[in-house]
Amino acid sequence: MNKNTLSILLILIPSFAFCSEPFTVISGAGETFGPGVRLGIQQWNLIACPMDGGMLAITPTGEVITAWRRAGAVFTSLRASEPEIMLGNGEQPWIASNTNETYVAWIAKLDGELRLEKVGTANPTTIAKNARDPIVVAGDGDNSIAYVFWEQRSSDGVSIVGRCVP
Repeated sequence: MNKNTLSILLILIPSFAFCSEPFTVISGAGETFGPGVRLGIQQWNLIACPMDGGMLAITPTGEVITAWRRAGAVFTSLRASEPEIMLGNGEQPWIASNTNETYVAWIAKLDGELRLEKVGTANPTTIAKNARDPIVVAGDGDNSIAYVFWEQRSSDGVSIVGRCVP
């Protein structure tokens, strides 16, 4: 994949009676999109839309890596047509990649623990005890830093909190 390539993550919901897993479609600079590529191998029967669907990141080598929620758990897929990897229970996943690592952030539940995992470590870290709407961002330069941000509610109000990823 080069800098003139666009990748889009689609969550397909045919007839709203079956929630398919995420697909990616890829296009070169202004060209027609190619066929979708299925991510993961399992399916989820759902007569609704999960609403906190998936995210994608592009690694420095051009691979598309995704994170999504299915049936109360967060998954990632490193390559098309390979089994997805369950990261843990939760919702609202977000993913970012820099030259060093790929990070997935998610919450255990709304206003619950915020978890962060470096993909491939199988060891999530709890970043906060009270979080919602997390995002993780990473630069694309050599030795770039990644950050995680989230909303935190308390009796004093609502705050946006952030920190450098360890």
